Amino acid sequence: MTQEETHRAILATIDAQEGALLEGWLDVQRRHEMRPELAHGEVVLHRQSTAFIKLLALALRSSCAPEHVTDEWRRLFDLVSEVATNQARGGATVVETNAFLSAIKRPLLDQLATYLLGAGEIDKLADAGWWTSVLIDELINHATTTYIDERDATIRRQRADLAELSTPVLHLWEDIIVMPLVGTLDSRRAQGVMDELLASVETHSAKVAILDITGVPTVDTLVAQHLFKTAAAARLMGTECLISGVGAQIARTIVELGIDFGHIPTRSSLRAALTTAFSLTHSKVVRVDDEAGS
Repeated sequence: MTQEETHRAILATIDAQEGALLEGWLDVQRRHEMRPELAHGEVVLHRQSTAFIKLLALALRSSCAPEHVTDEWRRLFDLVSEVATNQARGGATVVETNAFLSAIKRPLLDQLATYLLGAGEIDKLADAGWWTSVLIDELINHATTTYIDERDATIRRQRADLAELSTPVLHLWEDIIVMPLVGTLDSRRAQGVMDELLASVETHSAKVAILDITGVPTVDTLVAQHLFKTAAAARLMGTECLISGVGAQIARTIVELGIDFGHIPTRSSLRAALTTAFSLTHSKVVRVDDEAGS
């Protein structure tokens, strides 16, 4: 029995036993709790399973030849993509996602065997079983690819969100911006730090930019190079760059490694850096009560 003949037999089986096939598929999923939606009722489960069987029949009716891809076949694969995407976003595992499709194999083969037996072609059951598995496995592979793509996209979005949260730029004063850095600086993140800082310098026309490394656990040669480049780029835009948060431990590390910060001003704390920044911008902070008493 060829693949095309098997597809015709599957179509005939669905036409004759669509209700029984659906109930058998739902029963497998209920018994093995293959879908996370079961915890919230069977509405979504029933809707997606019904839609899948109907689209499979439409696809097979449009073309039983595997090499002839029609719009109906694309709609079927789109449904599989939708299920896999929703599963990935909902926190399901790839095993749970693929179980939705693998669960149809048993009831589909049972109904197919009944159809072939009634047609006197039980000798073709082995070939039919093989080509049926090939068809469902192709859909499972598509679901897996979609699931992985969606999870990768989610991870990329989360990384971007975390990077944005970990490198905020604060417009602290009229001519002063501050970027507090937290965590380890690698090459990719360092490039993001430079891009964000320079964009903020341009947006706010800042005269002083402070890179606060209080939250950076270690400063090595690589980190120092990134800080040099960022400060140098800011200076090319006419902005003085200060580095604050150089505590005792970081200072010792810098000396032991022989790192030279060159002409980049450093301060032990953000408070000290702000004092310098106010001086550079000719600004003065005065207490209200002091001003009133003077």
